[in-house]
Amino acid sequence: MSETDRIVSKDDIIRILKDCETSKAEVSSDLHSFELEIVRSVGQSLVLSRKLESPSSPSVPFAPGEFELGAKIEIVFSLVDGQYAIRDEVRDLTQNTFTVDASHGVLRLQRRNDFRVAIARGAMHFLPAGRDPSTAPALLLDLIDLSAGGLRLLWPPAAGPIPKVEERLNGELVLKPGPSAESVDAHLVFVKDHGFDSPLKPELGRALSFKFEGLSQDDARAVLFAGLRVYRSRYGS
Repeated sequence: MSETDRIVSKDDIIRILKDCETSKAEVSSDLHSFELEIVRSVGQSLVLSRKLESPSSPSVPFAPGEFELGAKIEIVFSLVDGQYAIRDEVRDLTQNTFTVDASHGVLRLQRRNDFRVAIARGAMHFLPAGRDPSTAPALLLDLIDLSAGGLRLLWPPAAGPIPKVEERLNGELVLKPGPSAESVDAHLVFVKDHGFDSPLKPELGRALSFKFEGLSQDDARAVLFAGLRVYRSRYGS
């Protein structure tokens, strides 16, 4: 199954964006951690602003340089049936609002907890709490795949006994290693042992599934956009 479907029908795009406006859909972007909100939908475009603390709060202008006209941006919004994304550029920038154009298509992601991408070995990992990677590098647990609802990781023999179902594991989820590292504190709950990840090389370890527990909104957003980065790098668009 394709991980995303591009919706290109003009009528469908207009309907989806109008649904976003009327349902006050939750909106975030890959440029900033703060939330956005939909001011209005205009045909195949969305006008957005910084989310207000309450409907009676005064509008908050963007800080200088916060958004730049023509900057590439990805907007993700949530409706009852799942999540959607618009990849465009910042248009019609004002002091308080900007516009994105969806006439080239809207990406329909799988349902929120099912949007899942395979992770190249070593590209992301989980460091259990209390483990120092400088003294125990084998206990950097490589991710096999990632979704907004959980992850599957490789559990080598050096990591010790397999957790019990519903057992909790806390630690640091490294979404981007290296100099520009990006990570979140994650609380995992063990769900399933899928057996050896590579039956011909059982020494590499077993594939274990965990679900996230209590991710903050900012951390859930970081996980979602990390998955979308992987998708873009692998499949383009």
